Amino acid sequence: MKKSIAFSLILIFTTHTINSQKKAAQQDTIFNQKVVLEREFNPIFRDASRIEIMPQITEPKTEKAAIKYQFSRLDTTFPIQWNTLPPEKKMDSFDYSTQTAFVNLGLGLPANSLLNGGMEILNNKMNRLSASIDHRSIKDSRTIIQNGEKQSVYSADTKVIINYSRPFDLFLLDASTAFTHSIFNYFGYSGNITLNPAASTEQTNNVFNIQAHAQSVEGSEIKYKVGFQYNYFNKKNGSLSTINGSKEHNLLIEGDFKKTLSNKTLVGLETLLNNFIYTNDTAAFFNEFKPQNSGQLKFAPYYELVDKNYKIRAGLKSEFAFYDHLKAYFAPVIDGLWEFTPKIFALVNIGGGTQMNSFSETDVLCRYLNPSVSLHQTFTPLDALFSLKSNVIPRLEVELSTGFKSGDEYYFSSRKIRNTNYLFPAALTNTKQYKVGFLAKYELKDLGDITLKLNKYQYHRTGFANATNDAAIAWDKPSFEMSLDGDFKVNEKINVQLNYYLASGRYGLEDGLVYNSVKLNAINQLNLSGRYTFDKRWSAFAQMNNILLQKYDLWLGMPAQNFNFVLGAGFSY
Repeated sequence: MKKSIAFSLILIFTTHTINSQKKAAQQDTIFNQKVVLEREFNPIFRDASRIEIMPQITEPKTEKAAIKYQFSRLDTTFPIQWNTLPPEKKMDSFDYSTQTAFVNLGLGLPANSLLNGGMEILNNKMNRLSASIDHRSIKDSRTIIQNGEKQSVYSADTKVIINYSRPFDLFLLDASTAFTHSIFNYFGYSGNITLNPAASTEQTNNVFNIQAHAQSVEGSEIKYKVGFQYNYFNKKNGSLSTINGSKEHNLLIEGDFKKTLSNKTLVGLETLLNNFIYTNDTAAFFNEFKPQNSGQLKFAPYYELVDKNYKIRAGLKSEFAFYDHLKAYFAPVIDGLWEFTPKIFALVNIGGGTQMNSFSETDVLCRYLNPSVSLHQTFTPLDALFSLKSNVIPRLEVELSTGFKSGDEYYFSSRKIRNTNYLFPAALTNTKQYKVGFLAKYELKDLGDITLKLNKYQYHRTGFANATNDAAIAWDKPSFEMSLDGDFKVNEKINVQLNYYLASGRYGLEDGLVYNSVKLNAINQLNLSGRYTFDKRWSAFAQMNNILLQKYDLWLGMPAQNFNFVLGAGFSY
C-alpha cells in the first residue's frame, strides 16, 4: 500500500511539470504499432497468428534535419523467430490519392485468415480522424518434432485503432486509442511429459491503450516533445485454469526538451516516468516472479553538435528503478555520424539502460510465458554499434558493422508439468554478445530493389549455474543469420515480394531435473507473395510461406507452421 501511495505521489508531481504530451516511446511493444489510414498505405502481413507490424502515422515534420542520409540501417537485433517471416511488404499498394477507405480479405490453408480495413473519417487543414481494424487468425495441427505427436494450434488477434491529429498555433497534437483482443492456446512438448488435456485451456489477453503527444512547431525557441500513455493489460487465466490472470496498469509520461545555443550546437534533456501497478491472484505460482508494483524515473541530459559533414550527440542517462527497493543505473548515450570522405560514412551508437519487462513487452517476445510470472527489470550497462557505410557506387548501398552488448537477459525454457496451462518459465543470465554484420542493397531502377543482410553472433553467459553445456550458447538466438529480400514491380499491375531467411546455431533450454541445452533445427525459410491490381478499386493478392517445407521449432518443443498460403482480394473507394 505504501508503495502504491509513493508511486502515485511521484506521478502527480511529474504530471504538473509537463504542460503537453507526446506519444510514448516504449520500443518493440504492441502499443507503438499504431494503425491509421494513410494516402500511401503499406502494412506488412507477417503471420496469421500475430499482428506484428502495422501502418505507422507519419509524425509532423517540425524541424529540418541538418543532414539527410538515405541508408537502409543494418539491423543486428535478433529476429522475431516465431513469426512467419516477411511475406508481402505491400499488401495494400493501391494509389490512395483519391480513395478514403480500403478493405482486404484473405483466406488460406491451413485455416489462415486475415481481414483489415481502414477509413479516413475526417481530413481537413485542422483535423484528421481515421479508424482501422486488423484481424489475423490461424488454426492448424502441427507435428511435434520430438515425438511425432499431433498438437492443435489456435490463435486469433483483433486490433481496433482510432487516431486523431490536429495542429495548434503553439504545438502539434497527435492522439490515439487502441484495443487488442487475443485468444490463443498453449501448445508444445518437453522431454517425456506429454500435454495434459486440462492444460489446453485457451488464454485470452485484452489490451487497451490511450496515448497523446504534442511537439513544438517550427520556430519555437525551446523545442519539445512531450507525451502521455496509459496501458491496460488483462490476462484471463493464471498458471492454472482455476486461477485468475493478472492485470497490469501502466502510466508513462515523458518529454524531450532542447534549446539551440548556436547554429551548430544545442543542449537538451530527456525525461521519463514509467509506473506499473498490478492486480493478481494470491494463489499464483512462483512468488519470486509474482507481479509487484514498480516504477522507473529517467533523466538524460545531452549535448548535440551539427555541421555539414557530421552530427554528434553525447550525454549521460541516469535511471532510478523502484521494485523491491530503489536502484540507480547510469549509462552513456553517444550517437554520431561523420562523412569523412564523399559518400563514405562512419557511425557510432553507444547506449544502454533499464528494461522494465512489462506484460505488454514480454507478450511481444513470448506470449507463451507462464501467465502468473512477471519478469524483473533488467539493466544493460553497454550496447555499442560501430559501422561504415558507402553509396559510392550508384544505386548500391553497402554497410559493415560490429557491435558489443552486455547485460542481464531472459531466456525461455520448455516445461510442462501436471495440469499447468503454461509452457515457459524464464531463466535470467548475464550475457555478453559480440556481433559483426554486412548489408548490401541494390536498386534495380524501375524494377525494384534487393537487399542482402548477414549477421554473425558470439555469446558468453554467466550467472545460471543450473544450465549444462557450453557458456557460449545463448538459448533461442542464432549464431548466424542471413536474409535476402526482393521487392519487384513487374509492370503497372503486378508487384512481387521475395524473402529468404536462414538462422542457424540455435539452441533451446530444456527445464527438467536439470537444465539442458538442446540443438534446434535451423530456420531455412523461403516466402513469396504478390499482388495484381485490376484498377484503383480492385486487386487480388497471394502469399506463400515456408515454400521449402522446412520443419523447425519456434522454441524447443514448439514447431513452426509448415507450408501455408493465403489468397485474397482488396477493395478501396
